[in-house]
Amino acid sequence: MAQQPATSNALKHITVTVIWDGHALNRDEKIGGNILSIKKVNRSGRTYSFIGKPALRHYLWETLRKAEGWKTTPAEVQKKVVQFSLHRYKVDIRTHEELDLFGYMYTYKESKKKSKEEKGDTLARKAVIGITKAVAIEDFVGDMAFYANHDLVDRAREQGFADTQPNPYNKEEHASFYQASFTLDLERLGRDQWIVDPKSKLLEQRDDLQWSDFDQGKSSYKHCSFSVPVQDRQKRILAVLKALHNGLIAQSSGELNTIVPVFFLALPVAVPVPVAHSVVAARVNAQGKLEIEGVADALNNGWVAEVGEKRGYLYAARGCVESIDGKSPEQWEQDNIAVGRGWGDFEEKFWKPFWKSVESALPE
Repeated sequence: MAQQPATSNALKHITVTVIWDGHALNRDEKIGGNILSIKKVNRSGRTYSFIGKPALRHYLWETLRKAEGWKTTPAEVQKKVVQFSLHRYKVDIRTHEELDLFGYMYTYKESKKKSKEEKGDTLARKAVIGITKAVAIEDFVGDMAFYANHDLVDRAREQGFADTQPNPYNKEEHASFYQASFTLDLERLGRDQWIVDPKSKLLEQRDDLQWSDFDQGKSSYKHCSFSVPVQDRQKRILAVLKALHNGLIAQSSGELNTIVPVFFLALPVAVPVPVAHSVVAARVNAQGKLEIEGVADALNNGWVAEVGEKRGYLYAARGCVESIDGKSPEQWEQDNIAVGRGWGDFEEKFWKPFWKSVESALPE
């Protein structure tokens, strides 16, 4: 409800498009009772497996939690709705990075003693990290595998349960390259505000905060703002980029996989839009390598900004990527995009000049 300060033209955001070689990591409903299916979508008569945004958010957060030692935000249940507990444990974007980066919706309800009527406040924060679905590049043709718990059966028989039989089950399987995009809104990073009714019990529950009066038209509210120090914002966004560049932990249906990019494209943008997601396309050639098109189109998008003399950063695994817009990955170094071989190159060639160009423009 409160107005946000105007954004400086110098402020840039980051969009990252990645491709990795993996398996269907997002299970769906069971078919026929014992067939584990995967999430699928149809397009132009073909079927593609995909990994939904909630799963990618989970994989990214678990990676950040393990790599950075960040605390998991406590949760609670109100009226059978599971949500983060902002009042009970006195948490906000300053104390928990998860709330800052991934957003939240929190409803605090109060019941009146003499009636069934309820009133309360709703606090919502849009995520700093925008995440698309990860859709397979190769179409799904119905692969399925048969499994059974033979190891446990053998153990049970050794313990005297001679009649023990395996519990068979089937799983749909899909090995493919997957593509997804992550877009980071630096204007929202490290800033938040709560606006509540002046009679809200939240004012008592969160007496650790500094509340001020806020009027809008004929209505009056209580307002509280939050701001994370700029150096902490830098650490948070750099941790996200490091995880996306180096790979995510991904465990699904008992299998531990990794989402490690074989193609990584980072672009500074004036508006937080995944400009490369819809124009970058890949196909797998007869040698099993990727031929990627559309990077030049992404660079020509009007939202793409410059960082020094470069308009982005590109990484491609030599053993997996054959060509990018008909050129080898090394040939792109001659153009207005930085090319790297690992995380150290990303920091030197892209992150340091990027942060230098935006640090002074970040809103307080």
